[in-house]
Amino acid sequence: MRKITLALSMLLGASSAFATCNDLFFSEYIEGGSYNKAIEIYNETGSNVDLTGYSLELYSNGGATPSYTKQLSGSVTNNDVFVVSHPSASDAIKIVTDLEASVINFNGDDTILLLKDGSVVDSIGQLNVDPGTQFGNSTVGTKDQTLVRNSGYCGRVDASSNFDPSLEWLSFAKDTFSELGSHNGNGGEDNGDEDIEEPLPSITKIHAIQGSADTTTMYNSEVTVEAVVTADYTTNGFKGFYIQEEDADADNNTATSEGVYVYCSNSCPTLSVGDLVQVTGTVTEYSNLTQIKNPTITTLSSQNALPAPVSLTLPVASVSDFEAVEGMIVTLNAGSEPLVVNEVYNLGRYGTFLVGSERLVQYTQTNTPDTAGYAAHQTQRELKSIEVDDGKSFQNPEEIIYPTDGLSYENTLRAGYTLNNITAVMDQRYGSHRLQPLADVNLEFMDENNPRVGVETKEFTRKDLRVASFNVLNYFNTFDNCTGGVNGDIMSCRGADDSLEFERQRVKIINAMLEIDADVYGLMEIENDGYGELSAIADLVNALNDAVGKNIYKFVNVDSKLETENALGTDAIKVAIIYNKKRINPRGTPHAVFLDENDKNRPSLIQKFKRRGAKRKDVFVVSVNHFKSKGSSCDSLTYEGIADVDHSDGAGNCNLTRTHASEVLTSYIATAKKLKRKKNVILLGDFNAYAKEDPIVAMENAGYTNIITDEYSYVYKGESGTLDYTMVSQNLAPKVRSVTVWHSNTDEPKVLDYNYDYKSSSQHETLYGDGVYRASDHDPIILDIKF
Repeated sequence: MRKITLALSMLLGASSAFATCNDLFFSEYIEGGSYNKAIEIYNETGSNVDLTGYSLELYSNGGATPSYTKQLSGSVTNNDVFVVSHPSASDAIKIVTDLEASVINFNGDDTILLLKDGSVVDSIGQLNVDPGTQFGNSTVGTKDQTLVRNSGYCGRVDASSNFDPSLEWLSFAKDTFSELGSHNGNGGEDNGDEDIEEPLPSITKIHAIQGSADTTTMYNSEVTVEAVVTADYTTNGFKGFYIQEEDADADNNTATSEGVYVYCSNSCPTLSVGDLVQVTGTVTEYSNLTQIKNPTITTLSSQNALPAPVSLTLPVASVSDFEAVEGMIVTLNAGSEPLVVNEVYNLGRYGTFLVGSERLVQYTQTNTPDTAGYAAHQTQRELKSIEVDDGKSFQNPEEIIYPTDGLSYENTLRAGYTLNNITAVMDQRYGSHRLQPLADVNLEFMDENNPRVGVETKEFTRKDLRVASFNVLNYFNTFDNCTGGVNGDIMSCRGADDSLEFERQRVKIINAMLEIDADVYGLMEIENDGYGELSAIADLVNALNDAVGKNIYKFVNVDSKLETENALGTDAIKVAIIYNKKRINPRGTPHAVFLDENDKNRPSLIQKFKRRGAKRKDVFVVSVNHFKSKGSSCDSLTYEGIADVDHSDGAGNCNLTRTHASEVLTSYIATAKKLKRKKNVILLGDFNAYAKEDPIVAMENAGYTNIITDEYSYVYKGESGTLDYTMVSQNLAPKVRSVTVWHSNTDEPKVLDYNYDYKSSSQHETLYGDGVYRASDHDPIILDIKF
């Protein structure tokens, strides 16, 4: 209940004793505690006044240009007031507020103007003057006081003149609100000491809830908002919906969002996009997403126009640019260039993909590892990209909505695809800002920059050689009680869970290898179970021969040739070599080279070959490798006193272990007496290092040429880089005809692979194809040489 005190009214006198003012003027000024700030505008013109053309301007600290401007709207009847307050003012102020606006954010040393069609009709303060703490003094001044205009005074139009508030204003104690909403007894329903009922709940604007900081300043406050439903996720697991202020109710502060999430912990009422709703609830934060929880929801009207999308361009200048439009409809673009899809790994599992202003590249693909540089790179990455979600909280959706007409093996969405823009709601959950779809999802992806392509057909002659590096993604034909090597320790099986999955995996691998049509395949991640009839390598070669209808493929049996067991170690997986015996023959015995004393890197397999009918000088050496991964732990190891940990420089874990392996490998090849005529050497495989990292540099320093430039073979966390290589010796480099990274795998969604996991029975069919795409997670490297 609000009371107007008789004493204050008597002190102010009656306005009718003075001449009528011919325009609006300020009648009250409140500069109270926290955000208790308000301006009252009085109409004493004798007629109703349309506020069109009127505006408020705030000049901070003597500034020459306004820090805030607010256009007014509506009207003020004769002898009535119009109250404008800060969006976070107290309820005692809001109860009589007509408009909440960020322009009401003054301190004692600021100047505020009332303008009509750009001309000043009243002013408080003095333009281009910073008075220090306030205009006036502690008796009558603009700091921590309530000022009420004396009767008989109209607007002060010369805002540049000296401002002495004591000449026209009466001062009252800080946070005095009793006269607000009624100038000298006019403009309100109160006319004395009678109590009146409070009006309907005051409406808080969403921009006041959101504020300009990363989190709300109104945490745990009870609020009532009125806004339009823009996106409804009440049945998709999120248990909530987004609302946004109508365009006419938005403030002019680009740092404050006009949208907010409403969370119904149990169930929401049935709503439709376009409903204007009144929501009363508690302001909270969940994973940095501002939301209103425990809401009471009333639908006021339906089929309202949605607010106009706010344009947002990648890269943004700061992550606060995302925060400033949290909960709002945005149209995202990349300026004059199209947006680029950077990752689709989780498209099937979570319904998400990553989009950016450009194709993102791993830092150490193009830069020497560096802590400061890597940190700056990570910051820039956040500004260049954002996740696009599917509006669902549950995993493994039956309907994968991207691309628009539904994902299938034939209708894919690849990293590298582009699109001109995305219109969606800016969300924040799972630790990052993300875009959630509106009711109508219609993203037009373009595949011109990265379409599915096959391997270019080559006309092989007896003078040609093709060598390929292929990570076969845990090719295991054993599904229980796997061992590390023959008769080794029991360990978990990898790859297919059963024979049904294995058949799906095998046909994809076989089809990819047949399309590559290499003379020599260097394989990674094949089961380490020996070379017997039931081994994984024997199974793969038999399947290859069955597919071509000829017995032309063989594998290098390292154990037999070296007359030992587990020559390539006792890890769960090993490297292997398969070759076309009609085109080339192995020369001499293979070499199994252990690259460290800790069994971190898999042993390298080295084999010398000679092309059928070729000269002795055309003998070549192939070394197949699989170095330790970046995600592994090498924390207990030291090299020259330096711990092999992640130094946050972009190289990841085990960089020293991989570098040591490079040095051991190249030294072995250079000094091994049994590797005669070793001028033509190919080091291939998964080195788990990007192009500017120490393991690759060490090979280059040993005289090998990295012939893969401006390419990638793997996508990790939305950034592309090369982990797989074919490094060649100096003698062989001029003979390289071409090198191809066949992007058949890493750009494709993981859900298109052979696995049954996380898929419905119908998806087992629609998302699987026995073709070459997503046969593995790494892209094959194909090297053509002309001797």
